[in-house]
Order: sequence, then structure tokens, then C-alpha cells
Amino acid sequence: MTTKNTQLVIFRKQVAYRVTFVFYTILITVLSLSTGAQENSTLDMNSYGILYLDKISHALAYAIFAIQAFLLLTSQHLYRILCFAIALYGTLLELVQQTFIPSRMGSIEDAIANIVGVIIGYNISLYYMHSKK
Repeated sequence: MTTKNTQLVIFRKQVAYRVTFVFYTILITVLSLSTGAQENSTLDMNSYGILYLDKISHALAYAIFAIQAFLLLTSQHLYRILCFAIALYGTLLELVQQTFIPSRMGSIEDAIANIVGVIIGYNISLYYMHSKK
């Protein structure tokens, strides 16, 4: 492959990572700010009888968020800043739920699960980065 083709492939990957990150950010925002699930519906996490399923879902969603941020950036310093911003964003969304959306209840436990998810995603990304060396 020529240098020009290699650069084009890298550029296309970066565009795909950015688009995916933006769409995922929109998805998290819409899911966080939309009306809550009806009791005993498919989206009602409590209806499955799995302890802490809601918190696990929050952590998983934000771990994916952090891993997607890793794909965007080449600087570990910028990645750390973006992960901090993602954790802050997750906490802010919980506050917005609690304050402005009558059908939703934000919670400190959900905010903590979001932050834990970012930390997990960050550590998975660092492990991947160091294992590639």
C-alpha cells in the first residue's frame, strides 16, 4: 500500500470514529433525557429481577463511551481530559433528569455507576494500549 493510500485509510477510520462518537453521545443523551420506561415493560430494568442491572447498564454504557473516546485521540493526556468530561457529562445528565424532567429521577447511584463505567473503559483502553507495545 502506498503512503497516500495508508493516509486515506487512517483518515477514513478517524472520520468513522468521530461520527460514531457523536452518534453515541446523542444516543446517551436521548436515552437519559427521554421519559422513563413503563413499569414491567421491556425497558424496565427492575422487571428482570437481576440485582443492580440498572447500575450495570449505566457502567457498561459509559465504559463503551470511554473506549470510543480512546479511538478518537492519540494523546493520553487529551484522552484523560475527555474521559473526565464524559464522567462530568454523565453526572450532569443525572442532575438534569432530577431537576427538569418530571417523569425521570436522576440519582447519585446512577452518576457513580456512570463514573465507574468511564474508569473501567479508561483502564481497558490503557491495558490495550500497553499490550500493543
